[in-house]
Amino acid sequence: MHQASHVDERPPILLASDVDGTFWSPGLPMLALCEAYDHRPPEVEVLFASSRSVEELAFLTRALHADADFIAENGAVAVTHDEDVAWHLPGARRALIGDRRAYVAVWGDESASVRLAVLAARARHGAPVRLLEELEPEMRKRLVGDDDDMRRARTRRASVLVHAEHGAALQPWIRALRRSGYRVESGGRWLTVWRGAGKGQALSHYLRARSLAGRAPAVVAAIGDGENDVSLLQSAELRFAVPRPDGTVHPALHTLGHVCIASHDGTAGWCQVVSSLGGQPCRF
Repeated sequence: MHQASHVDERPPILLASDVDGTFWSPGLPMLALCEAYDHRPPEVEVLFASSRSVEELAFLTRALHADADFIAENGAVAVTHDEDVAWHLPGARRALIGDRRAYVAVWGDESASVRLAVLAARARHGAPVRLLEELEPEMRKRLVGDDDDMRRARTRRASVLVHAEHGAALQPWIRALRRSGYRVESGGRWLTVWRGAGKGQALSHYLRARSLAGRAPAVVAAIGDGENDVSLLQSAELRFAVPRPDGTVHPALHTLGHVCIASHDGTAGWCQVVSSLGGQPCRF
């Protein structure tokens, strides 16, 4: 007599994770990133939530061999591969991303209108900011990568990437955009401008859709390292932050309560948190 095999149907622990500076340390090769992802406990499901574009995150998840949903453009866009979840996700439409079909929900103004607002505010306030496509080729290559990386980064649905030196000269431009309802937040090496949902609101939409589809996770955790991760952590039951390379924690994350700080920055800190969620030893 053969014993019947059983698939573990327990709800997963969902970790909503920032990418740059959190999951992906600057300069870390993809092979090492794949190893970090593959060593996560099986009960931990990762939902990337990033300022990156849909095409960039689709490329990343394919490289990780992960059939994973994700939140892109700081919350303005969400992607699911689950038809039942998509049914309950506001505005979700079937789309082709690379060579795969998925469901994409856009919760923000079109990127073309955001771009016009960014340029108008720059002209009005003389802000020292440049769009991604306005950078010199060598700088684009250093900040983004090769031509394929550039194409994926530029293919944005509801936001615009802006390169700027942080300083007082930026403030009138930022204030003008925010008065008009735009969000301006730093993430990695860029400022992202959009008018729509943030990471936290997008996570709430996604969790509600999963619950209605009968796919609710057992626990929701979130991890990030910057200003644009505040709302993401606020929407989670368990909150984690990784320090920056200099060992400090972003001041915006200090405004939140009940945040556990990893003792390492970047990918090493991410691995700490993921291990602890799976009940494995982890020092904070």
